[in-house]
Amino acid sequence: MLRAEGEIDRCSAYAVADLQYALQVDSQHPRANRLLLAMTSEQGKWRQALRLAETASRLDPDDAWTRLKHASVLLALDRPEEARVVLDRVMGMATTSPLVLAQASRLAGRIELTKKSPDYTKAVEYFGESIRRAAPLLTKPAPAIQAAAREVLLDAHVGTALGIARGTWQQKSRVIPKWISRADGIVKDFKGDETERQVLELQLCRGALTVAAGTTEAIEPLPWVKRLLEL
Repeated sequence: MLRAEGEIDRCSAYAVADLQYALQVDSQHPRANRLLLAMTSEQGKWRQALRLAETASRLDPDDAWTRLKHASVLLALDRPEEARVVLDRVMGMATTSPLVLAQASRLAGRIELTKKSPDYTKAVEYFGESIRRAAPLLTKPAPAIQAAAREVLLDAHVGTALGIARGTWQQKSRVIPKWISRADGIVKDFKGDETERQVLELQLCRGALTVAAGTTEAIEPLPWVKRLLEL
């Protein structure tokens, strides 16, 4: 497992192989389960990720990160009601960190957008709460916390635009571009690693195109398609 942690940035395939072998040795190893859960989620292997999330949650039911990841996997599998049940447990934990609370609020907004009968006003409120919690974390000295907060802020801004696009709101043509512009500003203001910047820009383009698909009066998709292809 320790070797896998050192291999993640150089070769994810080797890291996955080591983690899988570690779990053959000890299937109940919490850290190995959580690390492989993170990697399978990043790779979009959602059914495998769900099995790992269920195991990790059973091994450490009080770990907020595991619960949050479990909820996000359920949402990716189009099971928003189940995701909400798991997420409520996270939001009710007394020791939950400000970052996890910001991530949980953002995820609650995404869950609301995915329900069969979405409440777009509530979704926008969740995204607003996420932004308020994540914004102060950009000044923290830990780069990992800054990166996680930046990703939350970007997604919450795009999510707000999407909620407005799909809901019943006035002046969409004025409001939605402002939220997309703010999201674009988060990417432009980032001065760190180029690969990380490109990932943020990819998320921005994907989000803007999703918003464009949700309304015909606020976002012109062609510039975003061009930007995505150039990226």
